[in-house]
Amino acid sequence: MKLVSILILEIFVYKYFDAWNKELILVIKLIIGMFFAMLAMLAAATTEIIYWKISRTSLDFKYQLFQIAFLAVSEVFVAVSSYEFAYYASPRSAQSLFMAFYFIKVGCAQFIDLEIQKLLFKYKTNDTYYYIYFFSLAGFQLIFILIFILCYRKYHIIKLNPEQVRPTQTAIQTPTVVNDN
Repeated sequence: MKLVSILILEIFVYKYFDAWNKELILVIKLIIGMFFAMLAMLAAATTEIIYWKISRTSLDFKYQLFQIAFLAVSEVFVAVSSYEFAYYASPRSAQSLFMAFYFIKVGCAQFIDLEIQKLLFKYKTNDTYYYIYFFSLAGFQLIFILIFILCYRKYHIIKLNPEQVRPTQTAIQTPTVVNDN
């Protein structure tokens, strides 16, 4: 699903961003991805509430569709933007190091997630409080979105290497048709 989403975004959305500043495009994609991650957590919290209110034995797949869709869109925007940032911001000799840091960050996030779950559910004996966990993750995400926007505006935290950025460079190059008439 991620590859299909990347292809659809590249063909229908990203081609309109070619004339824009590459740095601004990366920031916009990261913010959109973080926003969709927040929506995914809100959808997960709503799904948990529906699960405990309607049926405690099984939950129909249709209740999880929004959660899955938001998570997929979020992953596409954030992951692709992170890869582009690692490619455009770092010198060629350090690109693999930047990607290693990205994967380390993803791995560390799993450990932080486990610790947050331990803190939230330390005294609870059943799973009826997972909606609190998902709402708190959505709240954290909103705080991080605001911090990211403020840091970008004040400190310009994303700076691209001008030697590696071409104005019309995209992942999928569409052929240009020249009309001789």
